[in-house]
Amino acid sequence: NAIGVVFQQPSLDDLLTVWENITVQAALYGLAGAVVAQRGQRWLEAFDLWDRRNDRAGTLSGGLKRRLEIAKTLLHEPDILLLDEPTTGVDPVARRQFWQDLQQVRSERPITVVVTTHLLEEAERCGRVAILSSGRLIAIDTPDALKARVGGEVVTLKLRHGDEGLASATALLDQLQQRGAPWPDGAGPRLVDDTIYFEREHGAAAVAQFADVIENRVDEIRISRPTLEDVFVHLTGQKLA
Repeated sequence: NAIGVVFQQPSLDDLLTVWENITVQAALYGLAGAVVAQRGQRWLEAFDLWDRRNDRAGTLSGGLKRRLEIAKTLLHEPDILLLDEPTTGVDPVARRQFWQDLQQVRSERPITVVVTTHLLEEAERCGRVAILSSGRLIAIDTPDALKARVGGEVVTLKLRHGDEGLASATALLDQLQQRGAPWPDGAGPRLVDDTIYFEREHGAAAVAQFADVIENRVDEIRISRPTLEDVFVHLTGQKLA
């Protein structure tokens, strides 16, 4: 009973009402009577679903269904809440509301929330982030500490598509490696799909240094402070699927 789970795929019964979904979930944990009435109303009100309690779950939007999923999962007051890709198929507005709702839950009672996600802007909200690649744990730390592993600024070169393809990309990669040597560990240029990434303390100065090499060979140049996506590329050498 210490664990609650919100699965990636919805576990609601669309033919039952919102309240009936609550009572079915409660019965699975041996809850009944006044306890269900009190907790059910509490969490439905918390997620703005109390006025929809008599509506069939199938009539709810994707965002409201996610709220109902969490509401029913919290009925038995778990100490740990596991969320598997919780905002899959949810629009950006509903996704933002979802995280606000979750923050409200955490402010009301002590609970540990474990989230799996491919959306790294969501991972930014977490106290600690674990990065997995091919089933292996690559790193675990706070978001800020992970981003500090990436040196200075990240330069992203979106390659121009042409007849030379991979050969041209590889040649550019070699030129950057030679021109910028010596590179700090992990900061050197690497090719991921059609994009070259590298790290420099001052990104704009680096672009100026390599201007004659990259001229007419890229469609886009981006210079930014490291994000968790940059950390993922830095540590694994690949983009998120």
